[in-house]
Amino acid sequence: MNKKLCIAALTTVAVLNCGCQTNRSNGYADLVNRPAPSSDAERDQECAWLRSEIARQQSLSQFGTTTATTPMMAIAYQTMARRNIANLESRYSQIQCDVIRVAPTPPAVSSPASSGMSFDQCFAKCRELTGQNESQCFDTCRH
Repeated sequence: MNKKLCIAALTTVAVLNCGCQTNRSNGYADLVNRPAPSSDAERDQECAWLRSEIARQQSLSQFGTTTATTPMMAIAYQTMARRNIANLESRYSQIQCDVIRVAPTPPAVSSPASSGMSFDQCFAKCRELTGQNESQCFDTCRH
């Protein structure tokens, strides 16, 4: 009986090293050490990859659980998948995949002249409605 457990344990380790880790030395733990994406497009691409890897790990966990020949092997599959998912989710959070990025708003119109008024109308409004002197209103309306 002891020999069968050792063989099952070795088989589990071999399967997990080949199947779940995809040739990574420590799963996905090294993801958090990668530099942040340098553009929104790179961030979006990495976020999409992370989501797909999380889904893949969930599928591997389910597959491993249903095809495992022993309860210990099923637990090993689930444990490895959970560890990988946790590392993937850490990276997902680190690069702020859940943050909704908004396009910058255009600058507010600061000059009455840019609203379509003639120079004379602008100058009159500036003098009437602000505390600026003539030269300041002239400069404001000229732009």
